[in-house]
Amino acid sequence: MKSTTNELLGILAHGITTIKSSVSASPVSNCILFSGKKATVFSAGTVVNATLPEEVAEPFLIDAVKLGEILTVSKNEEAELVPSDGKIVVKIGSKKKFTLATLPVADFPENNRLETMTMYECVGLGNAVQRVLYAAADNDHRRVLIGVNVHASGTDWFITATDGKKLARVRIDGPAAEFKITIPLDIAKMMVGVDGVSIGDGCLRFEAGPSVVWCQLLEGKFPDCNAVIPKDFKWKLELDRSKMLSAAKSCMVTADGKNLAVVVNIADGVARFESMSADVGKCSAELECVAEPIEFAINGKLLIELLSKFKTDVVAFDVAGPKSPIVVKDGDWMALVMPVKLADIRTVEVAV
Repeated sequence: MKSTTNELLGILAHGITTIKSSVSASPVSNCILFSGKKATVFSAGTVVNATLPEEVAEPFLIDAVKLGEILTVSKNEEAELVPSDGKIVVKIGSKKKFTLATLPVADFPENNRLETMTMYECVGLGNAVQRVLYAAADNDHRRVLIGVNVHASGTDWFITATDGKKLARVRIDGPAAEFKITIPLDIAKMMVGVDGVSIGDGCLRFEAGPSVVWCQLLEGKFPDCNAVIPKDFKWKLELDRSKMLSAAKSCMVTADGKNLAVVVNIADGVARFESMSADVGKCSAELECVAEPIEFAINGKLLIELLSKFKTDVVAFDVAGPKSPIVVKDGDWMALVMPVKLADIRTVEVAV
């Protein structure tokens, strides 16, 4: 099979990513099957099929990660995969040659769960998933939090992610349906530009570029996020996004690993941002804000991350009280951040 290193990397990218993010004791789970015009990965309950530029004469099974490494160090070159004496010779250009061992094709598992699935066309679904990814947990004993929840309630589709400290949600229009599913985080990252999914019994299928991805959904009940979102707000703050981002970044200069909190004090038409560290010192920054007086604290790192997700010049904050979750909205996108206890910060302030 002839191609280029860049073309093959693009075709195999999702499959190689799936293998690298999975943990499996089976050697086959680290391999990719070339058969006909398809390249297939089956690892830790996830299947990725990609269409090849040309058909291979005989099926073969090789180490996907090693193949990816070979292609990565030889970008923008001609590539050819040639069977030879039970092995696969990878020819790169005219001077590089790699030989990879093969495994028995019969050892590769079959996936028979793709037939009984329901297709849903939902424009913007994949991009909505990308907007909430930052709020998902990277590592948690509650595996359901290491994913993105999609809740279809009629034509309202809610895409939500949370790690228990922050939450992000997007509402989009979708086809009439009633279901709740949670997509594994590594799979959700592949859904850029995806406008349709098929859902079966505990599994999901979608097309992403040259790949068709099938995966098992996460089991377990996703938290009822509506229970933590305040319904009534006493303070509604509107702040310039770029100026607020600058203030937050300035405050992080004096932050340390023990204290990442930024105190926001609003009074007399001014919003004052302040951080303090017993080891480093203090920092403060001000910007205009017309609102009733209030003081609350927020994790500065999360604040910077949150502001980077906004598309508008003005950020609207809804605050029910100093101890209540802080809600930020941008059209159908909503984010929630838990506040930091002011009493804990005051202890640091006394030390400074």
